[in-house]
Amino acid sequence: MVAKKQAPVSLGQKYFWVWVGLGVVVIILIAYLAGKGAGSNQAGGNTNGNGGTPAAVLPDIGQTPPDFTLTSLNGKTYTLSQLRGHPVWLNFWATWCVWCKRELPNVEAAHKALGNKIILLGIDEGEGPNTVRSQLKNLGIDYTVLLDRNSSVGNEYGVRGIPTSIFINAQGKVTAVYPGAFLDEKSILQDAQSAIAGS
Repeated sequence: MVAKKQAPVSLGQKYFWVWVGLGVVVIILIAYLAGKGAGSNQAGGNTNGNGGTPAAVLPDIGQTPPDFTLTSLNGKTYTLSQLRGHPVWLNFWATWCVWCKRELPNVEAAHKALGNKIILLGIDEGEGPNTVRSQLKNLGIDYTVLLDRNSSVGNEYGVRGIPTSIFINAQGKVTAVYPGAFLDEKSILQDAQSAIAGS
């Protein structure tokens, strides 16, 4: 009995399976990178400047956030606990952050609309005064900016991506947390009102 000869595999068939294998590898790699990125960035945000992963997590609604003392661009010292009795809005950002720059005009507009109803403190992450001052001048920003030069406050607050906003009522409790960029003034005003109303 004569054995049947197996038809030779064509070059095209060989390459077909090579491309299928490469495609599977690429899909797995993309899925891995997407998952890794989702863990380090909030939507519309950039990772914080020191590249580390904060041990803390963002404060919960109703929680008293960690106290801190930072210095502003004009040399004035601010301690969060000493602002008790006034609603406070903390906005973590940096000059290199693209989404922060997109958000800043809305932050400034909301600041003007709210006036002295809430204390807005921009907290710059990991930069020096000269860099921050020149950027604020170019953008026309005039609210108080504090310097978190080694990102210690950002890490203590669990800020994994910037911009991130935290609203605190007059009793010192968190009323809203927004990780990511505010792309309209209306959304900011809604969260700010939660702090002003003390809810």
